[in-house]
Amino acid sequence: MMQANDLQTLARMLARQASSLLQYLRGAWPWTPAGEQPILERLGAIQTEESAALRDLVNFLLKNRGTPTGPVFPEEFTTLHFVGLDHLLPRLVAFQRWLVQGAEADLANLTDPAARTVGEKLVAMNRRHLAELEQLHGRHSQAHAKSTLR
Repeated sequence: MMQANDLQTLARMLARQASSLLQYLRGAWPWTPAGEQPILERLGAIQTEESAALRDLVNFLLKNRGTPTGPVFPEEFTTLHFVGLDHLLPRLVAFQRWLVQGAEADLANLTDPAARTVGEKLVAMNRRHLAELEQLHGRHSQAHAKSTLR
């Protein structure tokens, strides 16, 4: 049977991840001109992968008699409807960095091998998403800078 500390740590990881800016944006609509649609599509794919990881984590917690919680989004997210990607991408990168840091700290506290495997997958996914969001932000910033040169 899994230790209560591991279940609590995984539940904390779930709560943080489920309340991510990426998950919040599933119900928001960033303003994107036609040329930025590929970025929005890529964000959708990242959101879908994150949602699948959340489902896996919930299932793991339930299987091990843990208590999963739903998302509680920060109030400041409500200001991010209908904003452009130039405003949104830096915030996504910063929030993803925070997710990585939190998940890494929690991973260090997991002692059960199965719980640790679940935590490692979440950390790896968050690191991948951070790298991809940084790339998207960098490419968007360069394209935006070029489009404003006259």
